[in-house]
Amino acid sequence: MALFADTDLFVFLATVAQILILGPMQLRRNLRPLPRSFAVESVPDESLTEGQRKYFKDYDEKLARLNYWPVYTYRASGFSPNLLRSYANPMEPVRCVLMIVEVS
Repeated sequence: MALFADTDLFVFLATVAQILILGPMQLRRNLRPLPRSFAVESVPDESLTEGQRKYFKDYDEKLARLNYWPVYTYRASGFSPNLLRSYANPMEPVRCVLMIVEVS
């Protein structure tokens, strides 16, 4: 019985080996370090711009139909300058978080 090398199997195993060996090294090199804890900065509604208020208002109305109400607006200043608003439903243990990605 002749045993022929399966080239598909060889290519598959070479690809898996490359992912397992080189993948973690590439990920470690490209990641910027994450802080161990975030400095959460509360943002009052009065300090929001008109565009941010309008954007949040649309989602406030949509989520109010699902009985989710805004709890607070904040920034995780140790991580990114993005603006976040947290919504909670008093009848459910889950939360909804809306993020505005600020692009300069």
